[in-house]
Amino acid sequence: MAAKQDVILTVGSGSAETVLTSEDTIRIGQKHITRRYELLGGSGLNFSFRLIHAGFPALPCLSIGEDRTGLIIRETFLQSLKTTQPNRHLIDRVESGDFFCPGLETPHTTIVVSRDTRSIFTEKMRNTHMFREHFYRQIEALANDSDINIRAVLIGHIYADHPTNNPENPGEITRFLIDRFSEDALVYVNPGLSQFISGASVWESYLAKMGVFQVSLSEIRQFFAATPDVNSLEDILHWLAARQITAVITLDKFGAIGTFQDGTDGLIFAWPFELENIIDSTGAGDAFAAGFTATLYQQQPIDFSAFRDAIQTATIWGAYACTTLGGAQDCPDRKTLHNFAKEINAFDSDNIEIKNAHDADLILRLLDKAY
Repeated sequence: MAAKQDVILTVGSGSAETVLTSEDTIRIGQKHITRRYELLGGSGLNFSFRLIHAGFPALPCLSIGEDRTGLIIRETFLQSLKTTQPNRHLIDRVESGDFFCPGLETPHTTIVVSRDTRSIFTEKMRNTHMFREHFYRQIEALANDSDINIRAVLIGHIYADHPTNNPENPGEITRFLIDRFSEDALVYVNPGLSQFISGASVWESYLAKMGVFQVSLSEIRQFFAATPDVNSLEDILHWLAARQITAVITLDKFGAIGTFQDGTDGLIFAWPFELENIIDSTGAGDAFAAGFTATLYQQQPIDFSAFRDAIQTATIWGAYACTTLGGAQDCPDRKTLHNFAKEINAFDSDNIEIKNAHDADLILRLLDKAY
């Protein structure tokens, strides 16, 4: 009997992306000369492409329809899969009609990149209830598949989880995945607005069940906007540690902060690398999440040392994403990532620091003011 294949289930969005780049500062109401690029993106697709190109077995469940964009996404994904790791089982799943969500129209996103800032405009997805039905069919099929073993679940932005799309049970899909897999697999949650808009009070009981919760500083401030006495980055990290929640807060150009369980091992500061050519930070957070999950998807449970090492690897994946355009356009293989890490001296740098809570407080206050 053949051994089961370990896979990483990636759940999230897929979309067409129009990226407009300008060397000038964008001002509403004025004309601008831009360059236009037609790409593919979305959190679920970004995760999947980065994992597949780096040689890791990603099994996607994406919110895409069987339309022109959806067909392009499937064909591009199949080409990547056949080139990098021609696994017949994964290829058969992607080639099947179940890859598409019936009745769904694949959305389109426009990204405006102006110097070191970006603005994202995403179409509102219609018929999101169809994705919930599609999702549960996919999970049932995976549960009955004797050839695969889901070792990690990487969750991105899920439109169907927005309270306006599912008022009776907001966050339903994300909650289901956490309940279904958290005991047996690494569940890494890098949510979008649709999930975290409900706020910390709604999600508190589920945060501790997640393997890792990743969110940007601007997003987590929104997440805690209605929580009493949680006003600063220092307050947020103390709140997470008090509830033994393992989390990564990304700080865009300032790097990232990691807190592990009750925080007694200290805070991990992942300072940014000195990059000579930053093109676009779109998808850098997704790349970070993919790099972290790739490092630890076969290690359960994880300890502080493994958490630290995974953050180190994830910062390299995220940094590489900043040197390319779009979220899924240029996904490196493992050799390219290794060479890139050597180029930026990632193996010899001191970009990872561990500080106790007392020593970190001043840095947290400075970051609060700077970002």
